[in-house]
Amino acid sequence: MDFEEFLKLMEGEDGSDEERRKELREAFRMYVTEGEEFITAASLRRTLSRLGESCTVDACKVMIRGFDQNGDGVLSFDEFLLMMR
Repeated sequence: MDFEEFLKLMEGEDGSDEERRKELREAFRMYVTEGEEFITAASLRRTLSRLGESCTVDACKVMIRGFDQNGDGVLSFDEFLLMMR
């Protein structure tokens, strides 16, 4: 997924719900450290940095906290879906 495809995804330019879920799964994988099943503050910071956005780990923790429904400090795919709505 290139940056333009990522932006379209974030703007909601997609087809069916199934296609959107598939695209969101691909986007989720961009944020996840290999071998993990969740987004951490460090992996979020790393990905945002690759996309040209500067953010501290503490700021990423705050972002995650807003959507972390179970309070474990990381985002699962289901929590990521809520964030992307």
